[in-house]
Amino acid sequence: MKKSLLALAAMGAFAGTAQAQSSVTVYGILDMGYSSTNTKSSAAAPVDTTTSGLNVAQPLSNSRIGFRGVEDLGGGLTAGFTIEGNVHANPGTTGSNSATAFQFGRHQFVTLTSKDAGGVLVGKTDSIVKQIFDAFDAGFANNLTGAYDGMGTSLSDIDGSSNIIGNRRDSVLRYTSPSLAGVNLSAGYMKNTLKVDTGAVTTTDTEDNTGFELGARIAQGNIAAGLGYRSAKTQVIGANTVTNSWAAGLSYNAGPVIGYLQYFNQAIKNEITSTEVKENAFALGLRAPLGAATLFASYTTGGKTSATNVDSKMTGFQAGGLYALSKRTDLYALYGASKLKADNFANESTGQGMALGIRHTF
Repeated sequence: MKKSLLALAAMGAFAGTAQAQSSVTVYGILDMGYSSTNTKSSAAAPVDTTTSGLNVAQPLSNSRIGFRGVEDLGGGLTAGFTIEGNVHANPGTTGSNSATAFQFGRHQFVTLTSKDAGGVLVGKTDSIVKQIFDAFDAGFANNLTGAYDGMGTSLSDIDGSSNIIGNRRDSVLRYTSPSLAGVNLSAGYMKNTLKVDTGAVTTTDTEDNTGFELGARIAQGNIAAGLGYRSAKTQVIGANTVTNSWAAGLSYNAGPVIGYLQYFNQAIKNEITSTEVKENAFALGLRAPLGAATLFASYTTGGKTSATNVDSKMTGFQAGGLYALSKRTDLYALYGASKLKADNFANESTGQGMALGIRHTF
């Protein structure tokens, strides 16, 4: 009898240990509220567009749900995974049960991490350039017009349809070093090709997001900085493009306020036509933590040279605040404005946006 009890106790202890070594966490963000955006064009046939309503946008954060797992392999080695998808309360169609209301289109990767040697990630996740750019945004990388990301999505002449900053990278193999005196280094390789040789004249040879990326982050006292670079090639029939992107960020915590600086530079070259699109942007921002409230303001300026050598200039401004009801729930108010003008053209595009909402993190 005693042996049976001892055996059961041992089995229970083993099961408890196994459970402690492997765990899965459900997490996410829900961002709901009222927003209104307006864009105007002063062209010969002016266009004035306003979009407003409840949950028609996610101004502060993209709503999401994810699953994260960690397994202790022993000896300071851990394995993990992340699967994350978008959640849309208003997917753009009548009825809340539309298939587009939920999509697993965000992060999908596995990791293997050593306490002393760093970690390796394989799968789909944010590019290093995006991670650096977002980390030094005084406005919490929100989606409202007035910041560079907002400019890129609402005024397509700035960032083009590719929206490189916002893209996540598929087919990534990335290494991140452990912290060495406050410095973390990252390097990634991207490979996604398709080659079909029929033995006849027709041969398909394509590449999508094939290239490499490098990054560095440093945190020393009140100062933090980051630098990211990505070079990727896309090849399809009739068009081969090479995209080189840089992002840099700097922050300084002065106590009452935190100052932020962002820089982004990108060149997209078509190797067949020898045409190139270049763009760059600077942003300055301040963030002021005031107890449960946090206020911020930012100013962005940049420009773009198109393949036809037409220069576009942009400026943007944002201001807003968050009030923490708890560690997980925030009320927020945002305002943003933007202006775009192309050289050699009389027309000008402007945009304004405001949002009031609540964000819950779980």
